[in-house]
Amino acid sequence: MEFKEIGKATWEFKEEGMKVPGIIFATERMLEQMKKDRTIWQLKNVAGLPGIVKHALLMPDGHEGYGFPIGGVAAFPAEDGIVSPGGVGYDINCLLPESRIPSPFGYWKTIEEFKEYFHEIYVKNGVVLLQGNANLLTGYEEGMATHFMHKKYNGPVYEIRTLAGTVKLTQDHPLITIKGRMMPHELKEEEKLLVYPFEGVEYEYFAENEEELGIYAKLIGYLTGDGTLTHCGKKLRVIFFGKRTDLEKMKKDVEKLGYHAHLVERTRKYRIKRREFVSTTAELHVYSKEFAEKLISFGAPVGNKTETEFRVPEWIKKAPLWIKRLYLAGFFGAELSSPSTSSKTGFYIPTINMNKIKKMEKNARAFLLDIAELLDEFGVDCGEIKVVERMGKKIRLRMGIGGREENIEKLYTKIGFEYNEGRMVAAMAAVLYIRLKRFYREEREKIRTKIRKYKKKGFSLVELQEMFSSKWADKRFIERAYYENKKPRVQLSIPSFREFLKEQVGYYSIFGALVSPVIEIRKGWYKGEVYDFTVEDSHRFVANGVVVSNCGVRLLLTNMERKDVKPKIREIVQELFKNVPSGVGSEGKVRLSDDELNEVMARGVDWAIENDYGWKEDKEGIEEYGCIEGADPSKVSRTAIKRGKPQLGTLGAGNHFLEIQYVEKIHLPEVAKAFGLYEGQIVVMIHTGSRGFGHQVASDYINVVMGWARKNNVRLADPELAYAPVNSTEGEDYIKAMKCAVNFAFTNRQMIMHWVRESFGKVYGSNVMDSMHIVYDVAHNIAKFEEHVVDGKRMNLIVHRKGATRAFPAGRKELPKKYMKIGQPVIIPGSMGTASYVLVGNQKGLEVSFGSTCHGAGRVMSRHEAIRRHRGEQVVRELGERGIVVKPATWSVAAEEAPDAYKDIDEVVEAVQLAGISNIVAKLRPMAVVKG
Repeated sequence: MEFKEIGKATWEFKEEGMKVPGIIFATERMLEQMKKDRTIWQLKNVAGLPGIVKHALLMPDGHEGYGFPIGGVAAFPAEDGIVSPGGVGYDINCLLPESRIPSPFGYWKTIEEFKEYFHEIYVKNGVVLLQGNANLLTGYEEGMATHFMHKKYNGPVYEIRTLAGTVKLTQDHPLITIKGRMMPHELKEEEKLLVYPFEGVEYEYFAENEEELGIYAKLIGYLTGDGTLTHCGKKLRVIFFGKRTDLEKMKKDVEKLGYHAHLVERTRKYRIKRREFVSTTAELHVYSKEFAEKLISFGAPVGNKTETEFRVPEWIKKAPLWIKRLYLAGFFGAELSSPSTSSKTGFYIPTINMNKIKKMEKNARAFLLDIAELLDEFGVDCGEIKVVERMGKKIRLRMGIGGREENIEKLYTKIGFEYNEGRMVAAMAAVLYIRLKRFYREEREKIRTKIRKYKKKGFSLVELQEMFSSKWADKRFIERAYYENKKPRVQLSIPSFREFLKEQVGYYSIFGALVSPVIEIRKGWYKGEVYDFTVEDSHRFVANGVVVSNCGVRLLLTNMERKDVKPKIREIVQELFKNVPSGVGSEGKVRLSDDELNEVMARGVDWAIENDYGWKEDKEGIEEYGCIEGADPSKVSRTAIKRGKPQLGTLGAGNHFLEIQYVEKIHLPEVAKAFGLYEGQIVVMIHTGSRGFGHQVASDYINVVMGWARKNNVRLADPELAYAPVNSTEGEDYIKAMKCAVNFAFTNRQMIMHWVRESFGKVYGSNVMDSMHIVYDVAHNIAKFEEHVVDGKRMNLIVHRKGATRAFPAGRKELPKKYMKIGQPVIIPGSMGTASYVLVGNQKGLEVSFGSTCHGAGRVMSRHEAIRRHRGEQVVRELGERGIVVKPATWSVAAEEAPDAYKDIDEVVEAVQLAGISNIVAKLRPMAVVKG
């Protein structure tokens, strides 16, 4: 990749697949640093997005993100462009090594074993990223994993038990519920998770071309049941019969083998006894003689199967279990009965029927015995083989598969059905139902055992009924347990299997997976390697049966100088720490109803001011006057609302902070005066955003826009760079939801500012509190509709800024009156213990960067690496020796935010000034820091 220097601290590159050039604002040293990871590769992908205007930009604090690089800027036409949640803000999250990942071929490997399918492309801060291809189950369908990641981990893990299985994962790995993505700590028992309880069998190597052989095994199994391979003169013709959707999947398999298949539908009239009806059937025709001969060589039956001898092919009998499973599942997709019940909760025995002419009865019994022998290898028992019907010269034989529920469970979880989606979904629902019944019995047995124990200790029936009545055991059950020593039956309140299946089919039609309640949640600790995939399109996969933000900164003035603050610096820090909730999972002091949160989402800072959080004039110092129009709370998920309600008015964790600073140096006196700044003055910087609320909105809509891409057959260079057209339903909904997150963030900072003012008033007096006016509040993770001139033409654009800040020059209509003649203040926070800056937007920046600049220092070290290298106590002590008071929520936060975890803020700001896209107004130095 070649980079051409086109100006001071400005580099351009263009490669195949890029629709526009990439522009990087950086010093030469910074550029070399960016080349070491995926930052530039991500910018290249952004430059390949449809409709992108002029160029894709990267600021000097840029580093690798998710989809868009952090520090990335891109613009698209407002009328018919695209919008991407990944371009606004959105974490590496992992599974433990023993997690079983099923493949579409019906075998499983542990997640760590998938490493062999990928090749390493970079290592950074302990994270190893590999690229390659591996097919994984995403439910009934499959998905292609294009990237594999692993890293060392030392931290909390969650063990989530469901009816489908138990999965162990790190605390930041989202799970998919019917409400959207949720983090493990947000889950509660009975939360409904997407699951797919198929397990398959452990992988065993077979041959170089084993996947091709696996497809042949499936096809031959299905053909043996519901297909024909016949001679037509000198030609051979293969036809499979079934439902169109199932045969479409089969068609893809045939094409993977290199043969063309033709799908046809026929509508025919039928007469059975006295009943006439019309039915449409689908057929898959393969005319290739080579394909037919290949099937014959692999043991497929030829001609009329009722009159032809055939057995299970010998190579299938000698193959590994997963190949045998493919043959059986193909055959069962055609011939095994669908799960059904003989009573409300009791299942019929699954059966295989086979028609033969009478003289072939011995061969039919031998074939069914072959099937029974294969099933025995999976631990599945079979019943007797008997003739159930005689039809002139023909007979019908039937073999039942043992009816014990444990047997049926093994049959469906280890083998299941191929080329029959309906039966497979019903089988997975049956597995969940059997386990639900078992869970009910286990819970009732626990209560029965306690009743018997406490009866012996002299407790009365009434006492025990009061103590143990629950959804598992009513008073009648407790009475029977008290007087009778019988094992408990399943509750009558359990739904019938028909009702359960109907509900699961409904979920499947929406989510492509089934649903299980969370049964148990355990928290533990894990030290070792953890792993994850990036899966195209669906961005999900199955592990152990489970289908696995606007931010900104505000600067406040005071009428104090450094000498005024210093005597009580520890007191003000303690007061701020007490009044502003901070830390991971921190919850606010304000309890909101749903209606009140809707007001926050729709009205932003207006709601806060009306509720006495701040002054009316505050709006003049906030981007969009604290409320971006067009927010629609109905487009926000219940999960996001649930996460957002307790977090409004909280600082959060990580790089979010409150910082007391002094103005060290003024660079542009006239501009500084207009901003209210002077040397030696005390200011307060607030850096936080929309917390988990904004992250959830982004996560929810990543899934939504991926759905759009899948529906429209759009191939994504990176799933995290998923997008949808601005004027699509998905795009419009995301923009409305994103605006809710923006208003939440503005309100969050407004409430925190209110408590900062109160804290200063308490410690330093009301005259100080009254002097605390806003310089500006600006977002740096946002997509906004703006007007720009591109190549001499005025255009309405949607500008994505991810870890980049708007920096408009004087004269822009978006600016408040007091800055109309000066330009927009740009607040650039440094890392903990380093300088911060106030910049101002200029005309060149408007022309070359859509009025955008950097947003901070930019990480160069992962949080885990920073914690490995630093002790929080030592970091705080060293900063204290430099005269900087630090009050972190935890020592680990202090370690992960150590100054050397970030780029040099002085070099970052120097680069934007050299590039000419914004100008330095003032340099600020920290005196005290409150970290979340």
